Amino acid sequence: MDPPVTDKLNESKFYYEQGLTHWRAGNIDLALSCFDECVTIGHPYFKAAALVSLGNLLGSIGDRENQLAYLRKIASLPDEQSKFVPRLVMGRTLTTLGEYDRAADAYQRALQMNSAEPALVLNLAELELMRQRYDSAEELLSRVDGSGDPKVVLMSSALGVMLGALRRRDREIIAPFKKLLAVLRAHGLPMDFRWDFTDVSPTLARITQPKTSAIISRLVGVLSRKMDVQDFLHQFPQLIGERQNLERRVQV
Repeated sequence: MDPPVTDKLNESKFYYEQGLTHWRAGNIDLALSCFDECVTIGHPYFKAAALVSLGNLLGSIGDRENQLAYLRKIASLPDEQSKFVPRLVMGRTLTTLGEYDRAADAYQRALQMNSAEPALVLNLAELELMRQRYDSAEELLSRVDGSGDPKVVLMSSALGVMLGALRRRDREIIAPFKKLLAVLRAHGLPMDFRWDFTDVSPTLARITQPKTSAIISRLVGVLSRKMDVQDFLHQFPQLIGERQNLERRVQV
């Protein structure tokens, strides 16, 4: 179907919206084609939006190679186009590409405008774990301590457990683990909870203590929906290996 108008703005908008429609309908090839056409037309706003959609779509179907190619295009956009990419998205993009300093700068700039946005805080905290800036990660996690949002508590707690494990401080794992268990017991895993642990996985591989590594592996599994919540709740005491002591310490 040809667009009804030919000016760049409306033509770009047409192909972008067609791409979204095809994506929702499961017509992946048509969606990719529409987004690519939108990028080719080159309107700054819709080009940026289409590149982001291409990266997300390719990631959702497991095409990592082509996803990375589009993420590199996002990262190399000139200022007049990159300004249309949300800072959170730019931060995640640069993190995936291993450009950690640029990613941190994107998050910090966004936090200057919205210091209370949990998604920005949590993504930057995860990045600081990857950069081995543990004190900075701890300070960032303290900013969302006390949040009443189950999704924020889940992710901040998970990062807190990872922080304690990377520091090799077993006692620091207990408190965030307790919070995480409380949310899972009360709410399960919220339907709209989403977090991609791909970027932080190499960092977690540095955790070599077998029991701690097993805990982290299953924690990532349950938050990635690869492990049933009830199975996780049942298994965690055995993983630590001190069932009665642990149950007493993290009783909720």
